[in-house]
Amino acid sequence: MISSASADQHIEEKSMKTLALVLFAVLFLVGSVGATADQENDAKELVQKAVQFFSEKGKDYALKVVGTSNGPFRKDGGLYVFAFALVGTGLAHPYNRNLLSPQWNLQDVKGKYFIRDFVAVAKEKGSGWSDYYWNKPGETKPVLKKTYIMRVPGEEILLGCGYYVE
Repeated sequence: MISSASADQHIEEKSMKTLALVLFAVLFLVGSVGATADQENDAKELVQKAVQFFSEKGKDYALKVVGTSNGPFRKDGGLYVFAFALVGTGLAHPYNRNLLSPQWNLQDVKGKYFIRDFVAVAKEKGSGWSDYYWNKPGETKPVLKKTYIMRVPGEEILLGCGYYVE
């Protein structure tokens, strides 16, 4: 037979374990939100710097720099800037040369024409966010990706930088 004190101690231990698990979950979620906010800010900042670079250095040189895998428009965590013409043709990508061609009809796994969405954001708003599903490098299951898009002033070019939302 279990004494009342022993039962109370068992309940208290179980409550403490439950509380510890809840606190861990909350801290994990808060940390994840912070990481996403940092990635969002970093992506936007990289695109803004690249747009400034275009105005300072000119389109041709800027496209070469954006297209280099070790250039200044990339950051740890898989962030990098890419460029598309407003007709949907890839102009510069530091890692995926297959995108350097007409991509107007490129769809994600859910059927979204995301290059068309990039162009619409650039033309209609000048800048903003687009969401779509894309594979992380080395993985086969598409993941939600948020990409910041900004039109280069005076050019028929958009720049973008995205991050995976897990």
